[in-house]
Amino acid sequence: MNDSQFRNNLLTEIHRYKQFAEYYNITSIVEKLLLLETDIEEDHFSFVVVGEFSTGKSSFLNALIEQDILPTGITPTTSTINLIT
Repeated sequence: MNDSQFRNNLLTEIHRYKQFAEYYNITSIVEKLLLLETDIEEDHFSFVVVGEFSTGKSSFLNALIEQDILPTGITPTTSTINLIT
């Protein structure tokens, strides 16, 4: 399954859950699913990676995005909050 197929499947499932929540009038869930749907459609994802110093967090993120953007090393090199867009 490629990224596009995964994204479409995810949006289909969110739409299904949204219909369920609308049917049962669970407005708080509908609102959250609408926000999630918008984020996915616009390719906005946020997540946090935390851990001890020098445990491979930057290496993990570099591998995840398939680019060497964050510095890596034996000593702490990214001891700040970083936003990757």
